[in-house]
Amino acid sequence: MPSAAGPALTLAAVGAVAVGVATANVVLTADPAPPAVEQATGALALGSPLPAPAAPPAPDAPQGSAGYTGWSADRAVSVDIRVENGSAKAYVCDGAAVESWTTGPVAQDGPTVLTAGDGSRVEYTVRDGAASGTASVGGTTWEFTAPRAPAAAEPAAPPAGNTGSVGDAGSGGYGGGY
Repeated sequence: MPSAAGPALTLAAVGAVAVGVATANVVLTADPAPPAVEQATGALALGSPLPAPAAPPAPDAPQGSAGYTGWSADRAVSVDIRVENGSAKAYVCDGAAVESWTTGPVAQDGPTVLTAGDGSRVEYTVRDGAASGTASVGGTTWEFTAPRAPAAAEPAAPPAGNTGSVGDAGSGGYGGGY
């Protein structure tokens, strides 16, 4: 006749392991002790002046990479700004005669100013998720607003016939080169 001790011992061993796992789970997931509170060493005396308020937040300073794409107020030119690791470049184009590439460092305080060797200039500030400023090419200046562009999963391939070189309008598409 088989002994009942074998299954009973197995059941006892499983129970002991379950208790051990449950105990370890409780110990490892317990909330950590709250940090110690430091005592203030210099309390404000009654009637003493309050500390100065914190400075207002600075304009949005893009960190990492970002893109802003928009139009001039009169829709005469498109403005495409790309920011990556503290540097920015802008492409201004009307699809016909106006085309300019400007580059420069991203400003931490005040507007970012991008320039090109031909005198073209893009000056902008980022606030509330949009770059706004002026673009000057060939003696004409346009005001623009360029909302932040959604991040693309992969760069799109240029249209057929477009080599991607500057000035190549190809199939009437973007002559980019980012």
